Amino acid sequence: MRFNTLSVLSVLSVVWRVTHTVPAPTDVSVKCDSYGVEVEWTADGVSEEAEFELEIKPNFGNTTSVRTKDRRYNISSVFDDTGYNKYFVQVKARDGEEESEFAKSQMFSFSTEMLLNITCGLEFPPVTLFPQDGKLFVHFVNPLYLYRDAPALRKLRSSDKLLYIINETSQEFFCIHDSKTCESLISFPEKQDEYCVTLVGFIRQTLVKPTKPYCHTGSLYTELEDSSSGSPLSTYLIPLLSSCAVFFVLALASGFLVKRIKNNIKKEILSTFPEFLKSKTPLTDFLIVVPEHVSPRVILVDEDLLHMTQDIQENITHTDTSHSSDLTEEEHKLKISASSESLDTSCAYGKSDDLSSSNSASGYDRPHTLVELSPGDMVQNYRC
Repeated sequence: MRFNTLSVLSVLSVVWRVTHTVPAPTDVSVKCDSYGVEVEWTADGVSEEAEFELEIKPNFGNTTSVRTKDRRYNISSVFDDTGYNKYFVQVKARDGEEESEFAKSQMFSFSTEMLLNITCGLEFPPVTLFPQDGKLFVHFVNPLYLYRDAPALRKLRSSDKLLYIINETSQEFFCIHDSKTCESLISFPEKQDEYCVTLVGFIRQTLVKPTKPYCHTGSLYTELEDSSSGSPLSTYLIPLLSSCAVFFVLALASGFLVKRIKNNIKKEILSTFPEFLKSKTPLTDFLIVVPEHVSPRVILVDEDLLHMTQDIQENITHTDTSHSSDLTEEEHKLKISASSESLDTSCAYGKSDDLSSSNSASGYDRPHTLVELSPGDMVQNYRC
């Protein structure tokens, strides 16, 4: 009897669980592109107030949990180090106090080395082509710059680069982390009517998906092509300009070296001189000679006449001394003046010989001279 009661209770418990358990979500899928990762699922048999709990589980690292009432969720912000990791997402429903079992997604990764069903990659940016010097110039925005905030490029190092390959020629090129654009010149082994390329790239182990074919129709040379040799003008112009620039630089350098050598030689020569010769300022001021004022009148003094006048004065003085010792000073001066006047009269008219030999009609045509009337008293007169 007791056994039957326990069996009935167990059956009732199972029935209650089956009828009251929240159903688990279904069709959990992961979609990723160049800018993020999104999870979607379906949930039947839950109320509108039901919530869903998501757990993002990496192959290594910590599990992250989030909640939402939607049937999809963008989990791009929860990724940390995506370069060499792989993940899966599990979702369960909560309706009131009841919750469902977890439903899991497929494994996915941003690394091409993981060989999973879901591999997240980046779209290759649009490519621009144009000819240049017989080659095809390729230009596009650097994915490292374009997708710098995408989960695929989390925790990049400064040494990480973009490796991209030209499928048609198997040429490989690199684009550094700090560059905003990538450029390269693609050469072709032979001339073609149309040149087409497709590009594919890798950042760490993340795939930058192959592009569509980009084509250029026509010649790979510009209008400046040299018609005689088939080579572009720039093939010769660039070396010529480079040579001119080198010559100009060498000329400036040579001029500078010559000037410097001259200065060094000058310094060495000056170092052998005494210190007072090195000075650039004069040791003494220049002498300025100021000529004295010369009167235009020439005064000639006849020494013979002067001596003769002095002798006459001495004779007169000697003669008159004995006779006129008692004369006054005024009378003495009158005598000296009379004798001088007699001398002047004879000099003024001149001697008969001088007057007869003179070319002038008058006796005034004679040179001037100084006559001393008394000691220290000189007057101008005609020469006798």
